[in-house]
Amino acid sequence: MSWKDKVLVFFSNFSLGMIVPIFSLVLCSHGCSAQSVGTAMLFFGLTVMLVEIPSGIFADLYGRKFSFLLSCVLGSVWALILLWADSFPAAVLVLVFRGLSAAFSSGSLDALVVDKVLKEKGSRGLEEAVASLQMFQCIGIAGGSLTAGWIPYSEGYSVHLLVLAAFYLLTALLGLSLPSERKGCESRQGCAGEERAKAEKSASGSGRISLRGHLRVMRRLFADRPAIRSVVHCMVLAATVQFVLEIYWQPRLAEIIGAGRQAVFGILGAAAYLATTFGCFLMGKAKPESGKSRWGMYLSLCLGFAGMTAALSLAGSLFGFSSGYLVIYLLLGMLSVSEQTIINGEVPGQVRASMLSVSSFASRSGGMLSSAASSALMLAGDIGFVWRVTALAAAGGLGLVIMLRSKSG
Repeated sequence: MSWKDKVLVFFSNFSLGMIVPIFSLVLCSHGCSAQSVGTAMLFFGLTVMLVEIPSGIFADLYGRKFSFLLSCVLGSVWALILLWADSFPAAVLVLVFRGLSAAFSSGSLDALVVDKVLKEKGSRGLEEAVASLQMFQCIGIAGGSLTAGWIPYSEGYSVHLLVLAAFYLLTALLGLSLPSERKGCESRQGCAGEERAKAEKSASGSGRISLRGHLRVMRRLFADRPAIRSVVHCMVLAATVQFVLEIYWQPRLAEIIGAGRQAVFGILGAAAYLATTFGCFLMGKAKPESGKSRWGMYLSLCLGFAGMTAALSLAGSLFGFSSGYLVIYLLLGMLSVSEQTIINGEVPGQVRASMLSVSSFASRSGGMLSSAASSALMLAGDIGFVWRVTALAAAGGLGLVIMLRSKSG
């Protein structure tokens, strides 16, 4: 990755980080009540789920650069609308625009950066490029979160929203320097898909692949490449565990340390970002010699993540909980690089953004699945019980994936 790419990835995630720690408070200042925030957030989740895959296809057909710039403009729009919002319907409109921005951003910039690296270095540079992407995403989110805490409070968080809108527009200006999309195939693995795409272009009688042809290429990838199906299944399973971990770690820690030590939450949250960044760095230095060794490492990380979450449920001290929590986020950093490397290595360039959106959709689906399941599980036990059951179910699913992978070779 060039330094320009790293700066752009940092800025695009800096905006996300700025709003993460205060978003519920901002909504409550602009038309939502404490009871209606959750209902309003459903519109964000539904928008992203509905638009995630279509936005990836849009990026592949009409340009990843255009899709990314559109996401930045939409981000600035929702921040400015929220600045003037004063009712629940207005807040819902904001969340719809935020969902559109998130969906069009997902995969577009990543696909551009990965295509550039594959063109310049081939597959040997893929692992390091994906690791750098994940690292600067984490650093950007952490930087934005810290900045949000330093900005002085103003009525309705108006200063925060104005700064946020400005950063979205600044990111769009930086995005104008992104290169135009390339036309050739970047790796041997991708060439078969490229040749199919060329046939679809000829059939459509235009220089651009048709929507039907694009969907046909995606369907063939799922049918012909077991690795893609397997990694999507694993992402759903890992997301079910990660979601219940993120939702319940603060209440669980509060049970352990009691009241009066709230600074610990901020310190541990920041340390988790650093652990994830370090995990990305470590994975970027690992260079598996073959696809099988890469898959073995990925599946081991998935099982380790599930196992550590189950172990965390047994922690009864601040030191034990913090240590386990940081190890989990170290594994998450390594896991994210590994899975994105596998996906990008299997996917041809002309459907890269679409398939990255599919992977993002898989993660969100896993989160929604565990959201429903965790509510039911909480009726039968405590937070530790929810973590253990979810981790055990995910481990069972991973075992099934391993069996299917061994049969397919």
